[in-house]
Amino acid sequence: MWELSSARSDHNKVFAGKYIDDKGGCMRVLGKWCGSAAWTFLAILLSLGVPGASWGLSLGTWNIEYFTIEGKRMYSPKDVAGVAEKIRNSSVQILALQEIHNHAVMRYLVTKHLPGWKFWGNDTGNNQDLYFLWNSEHIRGLVEPAPFFSNAMFAWEGRDIALFSRPPLVGFFEEIATGREFVMVNVHLKSPSTRGKNDVQEAERYNDEKRRVQLEKLNLLARMLRSPGFVLGDYNVEKPEPLEFYLISLPPGHYSYDNQKSNMDHIGFFGLTPQKNWSLVEIESSLPGRSTKKTEHPDHDMLVLILDLE
Repeated sequence: MWELSSARSDHNKVFAGKYIDDKGGCMRVLGKWCGSAAWTFLAILLSLGVPGASWGLSLGTWNIEYFTIEGKRMYSPKDVAGVAEKIRNSSVQILALQEIHNHAVMRYLVTKHLPGWKFWGNDTGNNQDLYFLWNSEHIRGLVEPAPFFSNAMFAWEGRDIALFSRPPLVGFFEEIATGREFVMVNVHLKSPSTRGKNDVQEAERYNDEKRRVQLEKLNLLARMLRSPGFVLGDYNVEKPEPLEFYLISLPPGHYSYDNQKSNMDHIGFFGLTPQKNWSLVEIESSLPGRSTKKTEHPDHDMLVLILDLE
């Protein structure tokens, strides 16, 4: 079961599986807004189409919660084996991962437990980076994923503040069996936490406004990218608004973030018409060695969207 939120936009429409930009000029906007990385993607964008062949694709998102093999929060070898087991048993072909420490932990995961899988991410040196992980038997990476809007600023009460501490990570991929190409946008938006803030209401207002501006950038990406695409990850809010693309979420009574009984993880998409035979699967992702009687860790469950498209 899954719940679908309709796209609401005056600037684009989804029709017959093709993305139509009503305003035009996407390539110029791409270069203007996204920096030098945008032109690396330009040739890829120009070559992407919407083939008529049917395809079966399983993609997902998982916030693994400070996934590291270093320091006090390190995942033990048994924990890392448990992470790999969750991934294998999910039957997912490609994952958007959040809260990854660095290349080292991903290399250990893949080398030790997931032969044939590949990964790439934005290793910034903090412990909440974004990564893609895919099974190379089914998925081929077309170009090295890159962050977008790294230098975007957010105006708040006379100050300019970095909009993203975790910039959206954009990757272009191909399903090998059909040759169908698609875009993945991995996101981890502003946290709702007010911990340590003296003025809680002011902190909430700041969090909500910053997240709203972040969502506007995701809308911009959806307008710019003409290929079928998915915008998935930890949105850090139950009902992201405003959106200009479709969003799939767990139905009421199911929670991707069990500790707070909330749904903060979602899978958005554009350039595709939703089908009744799509399935959204929730994978319980807590590990016994990291959890307690009161709290589950990792604290987010994995969501996997299974597509069967004609």
